[in-house]
Amino acid sequence: MSHLLLGALPHKQTTDLYLLHGLIWCGLCDCEMAVSLATPAIRRYACANDKCPRRLVSAEETEQLVWKCFALRFETRARELERNERRTALHEAITRVTIYRGVNSLDFEWRD
Repeated sequence: MSHLLLGALPHKQTTDLYLLHGLIWCGLCDCEMAVSLATPAIRRYACANDKCPRRLVSAEETEQLVWKCFALRFETRARELERNERRTALHEAITRVTIYRGVNSLDFEWRD
């Protein structure tokens, strides 16, 4: 199955589809993860290093978990945000999210 890396799409389209674009890194090889689109309905992140053994990671599952961590840390702010404001809030609060073995193995670098 081929995957479309969204780097070729206009920046706005990419950022609208992926909350963690520019924030998520591979813990196996320390490379930034790219967005990958198998079909319009299936959003995933893929390691940008083509030699990395990492499989594709579900964007939906990863984004939900990262948002839950954000909401626990910034409870009041999270309740005030509309869904379309989440990406900006995450980028203001987080420098980097590293994913190790899977979605349940994340490390956060929070901004001060």
